[in-house]
Amino acid sequence: MMQNHRFVSAMGACALMVLVSILAMVPSALSQGEDAKAEIRSFDADVTIDNSYAVTNIAVVLANPGDEPMDETVEFQIPEDAFITNFSITKDGKTYYAQVMGAEDAEQKYEAAKENGQNAGLMASRGQSTFAYGISISPKATLTVGIRYEDFLERTPEGITYVLGLGNFGDRVIDNVDIEMNLFYGRTIKNITAYSYTNSTVITTKAQNTAAQVSFEAVSVPLKEDFIVNWALGGIPANGRMYFQRGGPGEDGYFFHVFSPEAKELGGYMPKDIVFVLDKSGSMEGTKIDQVKDAFSGIVDDLLPADRFEIIKFCDDTERINGGLVNASIDAKKSAKTTIGAITAYGSTDIEGGLIEAIDMLVTPKERVPIIILLTDGQPTAGQTDPDVIRQDIIAHNKLGISIYALGFGDDVDFEFLTALALENGGTATRIYEDSDGSQQITGFYGTVSLPVLRDIDFLYSKGTSEIFPVHVDAMFEGSDIVICGRFPANATKVSFQATSMTSGGARMFSEAFVVNTTVAHPFIERYWAYAKIGHYMDLIAVEGEKEDLVSVVENVSMEYGFVTEYTSLYVELPENEKVNQVQGDPNTYDIDGGSGNGGSGGGTGTYPPAKSKSAGGAAAPGYDAVLMVGAVLVAVAILYSTSRKRK
Repeated sequence: MMQNHRFVSAMGACALMVLVSILAMVPSALSQGEDAKAEIRSFDADVTIDNSYAVTNIAVVLANPGDEPMDETVEFQIPEDAFITNFSITKDGKTYYAQVMGAEDAEQKYEAAKENGQNAGLMASRGQSTFAYGISISPKATLTVGIRYEDFLERTPEGITYVLGLGNFGDRVIDNVDIEMNLFYGRTIKNITAYSYTNSTVITTKAQNTAAQVSFEAVSVPLKEDFIVNWALGGIPANGRMYFQRGGPGEDGYFFHVFSPEAKELGGYMPKDIVFVLDKSGSMEGTKIDQVKDAFSGIVDDLLPADRFEIIKFCDDTERINGGLVNASIDAKKSAKTTIGAITAYGSTDIEGGLIEAIDMLVTPKERVPIIILLTDGQPTAGQTDPDVIRQDIIAHNKLGISIYALGFGDDVDFEFLTALALENGGTATRIYEDSDGSQQITGFYGTVSLPVLRDIDFLYSKGTSEIFPVHVDAMFEGSDIVICGRFPANATKVSFQATSMTSGGARMFSEAFVVNTTVAHPFIERYWAYAKIGHYMDLIAVEGEKEDLVSVVENVSMEYGFVTEYTSLYVELPENEKVNQVQGDPNTYDIDGGSGNGGSGGGTGTYPPAKSKSAGGAAAPGYDAVLMVGAVLVAVAILYSTSRKRK
């Protein structure tokens, strides 16, 4: 379900470096040759998905078999909607965990550590797509690097898809690959499929009603393509299901409400009035406009007979291809495809003009769903060119509350502007990358909003509940879920809800009192609640700016639960006396408390273990020697970020 939340970067696209400096400089030219690469002894991924909340632990073991130091960089993909929640380096059998703290505090500690000659690393976040770490490895040495990230997987008409990014390893052969994935749901798991990326590999899948496993093991294989698993879920009652997690003694608990009525229960799909506002200015020339043309044929074909549509082309001025909303007849769709296929890009970009014309034609009754989809590279150069003024003008003009979705094309798109514009008008923004299958991205996005079943949905929960996210959703689409989380009183035995909405047949109310049942443990719920709370306040920051009270909430929750956000950083220090931030006792237990009084040094309050390598016997196998070079080491952890974190 496309809920009205989106993580955004307040800083724009950037690449950051984590520098771990030790006493002296590593020679820039290695005698083994600049093309020498470390052996990747193992790649281990341990994935747990509990009601679509995914926790991914990855460990990579690198070895330098040579007689000279070796620099190595390994990259892998991080989902744009994920939070990094752990980074660790294992050396000589000891694992050093990063600590999540406020960005300014982390920067100060890092600079102080550098001045004192200590081994320290700093990782700051701005919303990520690729995570790369560079390590200088001593001769005959082995190093284990671990990372954990957490995200929530959105259900769409095509099911739920988990992607483990592996494409950045190129043609390199991995000695041992082990991927283990466990799924747990409160509903039936169906049609689970794992996609193999080489003809010689075998992936095992086992589904048993509400649980499933996916396993993949291989020896000496290249990881050339992403590891992708897709599955569907069985239906649930129209009022949904609610899951609970108790808090500490005397503390409020947490609830997780999955609301998922289907069209057949609601009288069918709601017809939509949809206007595509298409930027055909000169800056869209080439790949961008070609991506739009490639995608539009399928999108227009998918319009239902009860839908009405219009396409507005704009540059310096605007042009309606139909002259107004028309029924999605076969002839109208055929004509639209022909017109779009003949578009040429030229002129300047009047975004405000295109949007106001679209708003003016959407005088839609409540039984229909009005939608505007803006396709642009987001750089206004004609008409009103001040993004802040454009936002104010659109809000003032959009008196009916029409949802505006924005698709931003290219690396130079003003995505912060598009995100804020969409959020404050009940929509979301999606980045379309030029160097990927943009037409598929456009089609995939449209599939999530093509079949509305509810609109104007307001949720109300029983007395004593608090910090609920979200409480309003503009529209719900077939094949999606709305997930609402919040807190309930410690002594509560039931949590009631009521939702009002509009369907194709008119107003519809939902209500039920759910019994608080904690017989089955759901430890992910508290962390999902923190994830949703951060997302809610990041949305407010995107719209209202970096107000101190909003930033403070994001920073505090991020540090308490160990999420790397725009306002927190991961800091790791490897002192000369090797005093480490490590939980004593069970070597496989990681306390992820963020210094909030529960005794840990990492981030969070859950019981998720750190990434560990089976090949390295947990943290690291005996005999694995030196890692971070005793003369000097430059550990460059570059995080290449898009400007948004997409929220579901």
